[in-house]
Amino acid sequence: MNDVWLSSSGCETEKNCYFRAVKLLNDERPTTIDIAAESYYILYVNGRTVGQGPARGTRRQNYFDTFEVSEYLIPGRNVIALLVQCMNIPTFMAVPSQPTFMIRFDGQPQHAEGWRAVVAPDWRKDAPLYTKQTGFAEWRDFRLEPVGWTSGEGAENWPAAVSIPADRAIYSKELLPRDIPCLKETVILPVDMPLKAAVARVDNPNDIEIAKLLTEEKHLALPLARLQGFNDWMVGDRSELTLMPNSDGEGIVLLFDFGAAVIGRFELEIHGSDGAIVDLCHEEELWNDRLQALHPVSAFPIDDSYKFADRYILRDGRQVVGNTINERGFRMVQAVFRNFTEPLVIRSVRAVKAVYPYLNRGTFLCDDFMLNRIWDVCGETLSACSTDIFLDCPWRERAFWVNDLIVENKISLELF
Repeated sequence: MNDVWLSSSGCETEKNCYFRAVKLLNDERPTTIDIAAESYYILYVNGRTVGQGPARGTRRQNYFDTFEVSEYLIPGRNVIALLVQCMNIPTFMAVPSQPTFMIRFDGQPQHAEGWRAVVAPDWRKDAPLYTKQTGFAEWRDFRLEPVGWTSGEGAENWPAAVSIPADRAIYSKELLPRDIPCLKETVILPVDMPLKAAVARVDNPNDIEIAKLLTEEKHLALPLARLQGFNDWMVGDRSELTLMPNSDGEGIVLLFDFGAAVIGRFELEIHGSDGAIVDLCHEEELWNDRLQALHPVSAFPIDDSYKFADRYILRDGRQVVGNTINERGFRMVQAVFRNFTEPLVIRSVRAVKAVYPYLNRGTFLCDDFMLNRIWDVCGETLSACSTDIFLDCPWRERAFWVNDLIVENKISLELF
């Protein structure tokens, strides 16, 4: 039986397209799920995250992942849910045909029957490019996310999913099983907060030039009284940090330093208030006592410059802010909390490093501390540049260049 590619109706040509798909299972109890997407997905079973991917493909082929899902199933009704994203433009990461996914239960292709799919309203389609090599920034409004959708709540009212016609370009791509392990995830906590400041209220929260704003806005003095629990947080008791509003509507800038290069996700768990804004900038080093979100590139016009900034608009209650489906590279993250009139409570701040699961086999030790440290740093650098491919860097392009491959492959064989 041939594979069938599925999608949400009407998103074939949508750029920066996010859509959700859900199937309610009454009698089916699959042991394994094969899943592929053009170009990214997160798979949930009964509200629990099973995995995300896939490994990146090429113009001519895609990969699918296989997950054992028995442990996620429960007696009675079960829910399979997907979040799918497709830039729908060529990048250094993917060359997509159109937003779509393929799924099998125990090796049997799934058809559109029983699947519901809807374009996700909480992601802004006209978000600026993060970089032209990696695609669009994330701009997400949590107030528009369907509550409980990963557990199937409300999905019976969504439109039916559609099958992609057999003559479309996605069927010309060879579909292969993933032949490398899934990435290893490690939680890393911040080691320092080198910047605390206030910023003026934003009058136009829909202005998409957030990287320019982050780079150019004036930083003001921040009374520590607006950071309740700060002293405890800085000495390691990081259970809670409360950001207090003021009468001028000034926002708060906090910069988190993780002490090492990270590729993966930044996650900030926060109890938010409706309409408050969190802007994030990811960078490797300080610039003029802040992070530089906007990097004009002399060879490009301003619209092609690097804009290392994402925006999230909060709803009331607890939520996790940070890059959801696209990886980010950073050592530091600058978070700007704007337009809040109620206290914001930060529950946790962490980075989730997601890299190839190397096993260290090469060792080096001598009586020179500096040489030992150089060895460790080089190994850590190579790890941060190894995901589903060898990367040129975890931050700007995350591309698979042959010259980088020649160097990285040789050293990885020595180390791992």
